Amino acid sequence: MDRIRFSGTGGQGVLLAGIITAHAFILDNKFACQTAAYGSQVRGMITTVDVIADDSFIDFPGFDEPDALVAFSQKGYDAYIQGTSEKSKVFYDSTLVRPEEIAKSAHYSIAAQRIALEKFKDDMIANMIMLGFLWKNINFVPQEPLIKAVQKNVGAKYAASNIDALKYGMEWNGPR
Repeated sequence: MDRIRFSGTGGQGVLLAGIITAHAFILDNKFACQTAAYGSQVRGMITTVDVIADDSFIDFPGFDEPDALVAFSQKGYDAYIQGTSEKSKVFYDSTLVRPEEIAKSAHYSIAAQRIALEKFKDDMIANMIMLGFLWKNINFVPQEPLIKAVQKNVGAKYAASNIDALKYGMEWNGPR
């Protein structure tokens, strides 16, 4: 079973990252469910998306401890870091998150927001960079279903740039 929690603030594309991840699992012939929670003032409030995938039917869409926590913002990191364990892997945007010194989980970072602005001139695709970086490190599905999920869930006008950002994250070899 795969349990991935995405957390950030409204407007960062957290929900889209979760939807794409769940869709990629389904395209890979897995059972998957995705739940989301976000503040009523969508932009700036904590947004959380949980994705569960398994080879068999999922009878409950919740979990306490994620296999992976993907933190897009400091608020998202702070809200969920205590729910991780030494088995969890934490992925965070080093442009926006300063991790706890005492965190017990393995941490992996990429400056997704900075890269999105500098390389792509579009901070709205930092979520795809983060998603590609997550994939690179835990390879939750083959690459093809993930790319197809992006194509199906992002408007045609933006699909190419989102896939380019996803692949950039998949190929990232910078500092962790």
